[in-house]
Amino acid sequence: MAGISANALKGASYAENRLKYNGKELQSKEFGDGSGLEWYDYGARMYDAQIGRFGKIDRYARLAEDFSPYHYANNNPFLYIDINGDSTVPVNQVSWPNFDTKNDEIGLSPVTITPNSGSDQSSSNTTSTTASSSNSSWYTWGGRGNYAYGNTTSVLETLPGTFRITNGVQRQFSPKYYNSGWIGGSKAGIRTYKVARWAKAGGIVSLGIGTAMDAVAVKNYYEKGPDDPNSTHPAKAGLNLGMGLYGLQYNPLAAGVYFGVDAFYPGGWPGYANDYEQLQNANQQILGDGFITAPFGAMKQ
Repeated sequence: MAGISANALKGASYAENRLKYNGKELQSKEFGDGSGLEWYDYGARMYDAQIGRFGKIDRYARLAEDFSPYHYANNNPFLYIDINGDSTVPVNQVSWPNFDTKNDEIGLSPVTITPNSGSDQSSSNTTSTTASSSNSSWYTWGGRGNYAYGNTTSVLETLPGTFRITNGVQRQFSPKYYNSGWIGGSKAGIRTYKVARWAKAGGIVSLGIGTAMDAVAVKNYYEKGPDDPNSTHPAKAGLNLGMGLYGLQYNPLAAGVYFGVDAFYPGGWPGYANDYEQLQNANQQILGDGFITAPFGAMKQ
């Protein structure tokens, strides 16, 4: 068996092949007595083939809660491959440009990963192109800033107190908050303002800013196309306006959740829906069609 073993020699000067499983370097014989841990260096993590697990938690484990954070390739190495120790992708979407058939040598770096357009891409490291490109756009950062401003006004709107700007007839700048809700007056002629009323006005301003941004984004949608990071679909802009009005009049918490996901989740709600669909498909490949992905794991239908 020596002739077909990984330990076979090809001449006296043949260097030891340390690039083995998946083309990753085997860390062995690192101790003084010639023994070693026998771990494969995947880059992000070290893989222990003896137990079929990585030695540390996947940094994207939150995107695949149905698996152990130490899992390899979604527990299915027939369908998936883990490129860097945190990058599970289907094997049918990976090409190996450095495969040398003449010398039977495999070089797996760099690897070309073809983005999936459908059902079977793993979710453990999925980041949509839209999310990546939009992180540097004014529409994304403007939305995050407006979200922070709008949430601040919602919190201030719950305060019962009043505030003053000057100390009355002397007209000296002297801001002060009155938790009792004092309406002002007195000999000094101090004028106070209700915090909630001004916060309400601030919420209307926030809604106006968001609507104006969406209007520009819709214009970009028609002029530059849907792939422009500063564009949005007209229906999405209409939904944003509706949620803003709903939050302003009835339920600011619901609107806060909606705009929070839209502003900070990679790709917003479309990115969340895409990631959920990919996770659902990956789970069904392993668990069967009778399972659906729930917020805290898989459950039977």
